[in-house]
Amino acid sequence: MKLALIAASGRTGMHVLEQALEEGHEVIAIVRTPSKITVQHDNLKVVTGDVLSTESLKEHFEGCDAVMSCLGAGALRNVTIYSESIKHIVQAARENSIKKLIIMTSWGSFSDPNDRGPFLIEWILRPLVLGSVLDNMSVMETYLKNEAQDLDFITVRPPGLKDGPKTDKEILHEERNFVGGAPGTMMRADVARFMLQCLKTDEFNKKWIAIGTK
Repeated sequence: MKLALIAASGRTGMHVLEQALEEGHEVIAIVRTPSKITVQHDNLKVVTGDVLSTESLKEHFEGCDAVMSCLGAGALRNVTIYSESIKHIVQAARENSIKKLIIMTSWGSFSDPNDRGPFLIEWILRPLVLGSVLDNMSVMETYLKNEAQDLDFITVRPPGLKDGPKTDKEILHEERNFVGGAPGTMMRADVARFMLQCLKTDEFNKKWIAIGTK
């Protein structure tokens, strides 16, 4: 498949990039700073793209079969990058007749009183550190639900992320805010592994999938 990968130079995006190339995919790596991509491969094209510009993304999405995004904002206040960028990602995908979108968010992205996440997220990280990030992810997810039913979007919600090689651990998944009984962290490389698995199935289309490892 030919993949457009947003934020390919990020700490999770790099794992998606490397694993996608290992699997034989052709990758268009869309980044702000191309020099951050040091991987060289015949199936890799690195481009400068603006996630807040439909025209910029539309050019780079041309001929692609799917769009993947590992966009991250960090622990910032007044975050809007998720809710603003998704409008341009969706429109650029439509204009290139791309149906499959695989978007990374987080455990606890949607604050649901009927599905409270782990104590650390709900009572410490959300109010003190990540509230703006998680709330804006929620706005993005709501946009996909309400405005992008013509696309086969998948929102992948991992827990806290760790650096290191991918494992052979079973990846658990639930259509909710978190995975009950799973550890509160997992390898970024395993998140990448799951995101690439989503290319091969329609099981998770139009769903918000929390993941974790045993």
